[in-house]
Amino acid sequence: MGAPAPRPTGGQTFRRAVPIGRRAAPQVSLTAHADKARLLARVFVLLMPMLLLSGALGQPTRDGQTTFDTIQRDHFDAIGITRERAPAGAAASAGAAASATAAVPALAAGADTTLANPTNPTNAANAATDAGHSRPPLIVQILLIGPRPDLEPARRWLATHANIAWREHADGIPIVFTQNDLIGPQGRLTVGAAVSGGIAIEYRDDALTNCVFVHELLHVLGLPHHASPHNIMAPDCFGDPLEARQLDASQSAELDALNTLRATTPRGIFSWAKRG
Repeated sequence: MGAPAPRPTGGQTFRRAVPIGRRAAPQVSLTAHADKARLLARVFVLLMPMLLLSGALGQPTRDGQTTFDTIQRDHFDAIGITRERAPAGAAASAGAAASATAAVPALAAGADTTLANPTNPTNAANAATDAGHSRPPLIVQILLIGPRPDLEPARRWLATHANIAWREHADGIPIVFTQNDLIGPQGRLTVGAAVSGGIAIEYRDDALTNCVFVHELLHVLGLPHHASPHNIMAPDCFGDPLEARQLDASQSAELDALNTLRATTPRGIFSWAKRG
């Protein structure tokens, strides 16, 4: 059997020989694992504030701020909307034939009995005629959520310039007001934002809020931004006051051609706007 293998003495150590052609398994240091864990922890700590500031988590970034994503998640359930427009040229001819005193029918059975401060259909039609509109007004149903500003200036502007009246309804377009700083879909501070399923508005000042309300509502009805700073669809409401804002001829024609707006939700299909 040969001589016994020598034993280590003192500070000596013996390693087992590795046969030729076979590689020894790498020895991983526990210190290296700890270093990697610390590095990952530092990266996470650095990234978390960036995610929060961008609103990517859909939560308020800090006290006094609300993200659009949070409002959308909590209050908007429309899967899609459908706009029905009159054929080209038909809006004007239909308006010319319409009776100036024709009552606008309710959007849904019994709707008048469920409304807060309802718009009287006959009065809305008469107001449209007085303002020089040839078609009956577009009656829009809205659901106001949160602190309620005085929206009378917006009501007057829409009736005069856009031939639009609104009334409140539980299944209307959700419009959420917040007195927190509003973080928009792009992660930046904003005073208002809209998607097809609803609107969010930062409410601080009645005059500014009325302008933002009209602007965002017209977005939902189909109008894009406009380059003129004097137009109601200019990208911001910090210039001219609402009373000085206008629609151009193409925007008016676009709104006049809109007959209905319907929203498809998990709860069913709801009429958000209808012309008499």
